[in-house]
Amino acid sequence: MMGEGWVSLYKKQVPNCLTNLHFECKVVPCIVSTMADDPQDVADRERIFKRFDANGDGQISSAELGDALTALGSVTAEEVQRMMDEIDTDGDGYISYDEFTEFARANRGLVRDVAKIF
Repeated sequence: MMGEGWVSLYKKQVPNCLTNLHFECKVVPCIVSTMADDPQDVADRERIFKRFDANGDGQISSAELGDALTALGSVTAEEVQRMMDEIDTDGDGYISYDEFTEFARANRGLVRDVAKIF
């Protein structure tokens, strides 16, 4: 009888614990990385995003990305598409500021190099 109560409690609590663990594994790193942003990195990221977003609509199109990358050097249409595919995580055909931020956080060295040019 005592064992059955424990099993019942276990069956109720484990799914909740797993849900909380999954949430914490996904959300906590995002919060920590946001809190750890260096102010200079944020300023560079905003400046680069605005420079790439030539028409100022708050998103970077494939054409805008291609134009910006061409300003940095020779780039092929395939390379532009590969970058779009990597950065545009929601697949809507545009790079939002949030998508750009996630890419920039994962590639801080690259973004710092680009910031020196722009």
